This record gives sequence, C-alpha cells and structure tokens, in this order.
Amino acid sequence: MATYYFAYGADMDSVELDLQHDRRRRPRIRFVSSEPATLQGYRLVSDITSRVRRGGIFNVIPDPTASVSGAVYELRAGDTISVAVMKEGEIAKYELSLLPVKTHKGKVISALVLHAQPEKKQLKPTPDYLEIVIRAARKHKLPLEWIKYLQSLLK
Repeated sequence: MATYYFAYGADMDSVELDLQHDRRRRPRIRFVSSEPATLQGYRLVSDITSRVRRGGIFNVIPDPTASVSGAVYELRAGDTISVAVMKEGEIAKYELSLLPVKTHKGKVISALVLHAQPEKKQLKPTPDYLEIVIRAARKHKLPLEWIKYLQSLLK
C-alpha cells in the first residue's frame, strides 16, 4: 500500500526540501509522484517561528469552513516520513496526522500532514519564503485563486 505526504508550504518545492534536509544533515526524500490536492476542514496560517527563514512559516489548523491547496506526494515503497525529518520550525510542537486529501482529479487519499499545535500569535512570512511557496504552487499547478491568495500575503 502506498504512503502519501501532503505538502502546503516550502516543502512543495523539491529543491528547497533538499536544502532543508542538507542543512540539518538529514537524508533527502525522493518521491514517486506528486499531484495537486486539497485538504478540507483546515486553514493555512503563519504561526510557526523559523530562525532560518527569519519570520513565520505556514501551518494548518482545523477550520470546518476552510481548505488548503497543496501537493500530495507518493513516497517510494519502504520510505517513511517522520516529524524529525520534515519539521522546519525549531520550537513548534509538531505532529504528523493521517488526513484525507482530495486530488484535483477527485480521488480521496489518506495522506500524512505535518502540522504544529496552533499558536495565538500570527507571524508574517518573509517575501523570500512566500516566493518559494508561490513558485512551488505554480509548478504543481495549484488553483489560480490559491496562488492569488498566496500573492496577497506579500502585501
């Protein structure tokens, strides 16, 4: 049975993901495939502090009225993902949850989603971080409305 990972931040960009793992001397992850997907019932927030990014990075929190666009990756057979390998914020309390995501082809897949306990303080993502996420959103052909939303965060 395949294992899937849903990415919604800088981890949608494979080059950036490799850099994160190299900086922390973690093994790189190779995926079989990726496709656009949506996580229903969650909202995108920037409430995780990252010293590397010098600002806030994205997290998802439960919100029954919202959804988050991203990329769902299929892992190679036998590969696994852990919080220690995927986390980017230094002090956030992360967990991986198995949640349903809907591909843009309409298929519902159970995917691992990395998220942290929500923080009350909202942080501003840096333009550099947002550009990485926007570039990856375009690469994965996420909906134009989602890309426009991400671009609005630059203002």
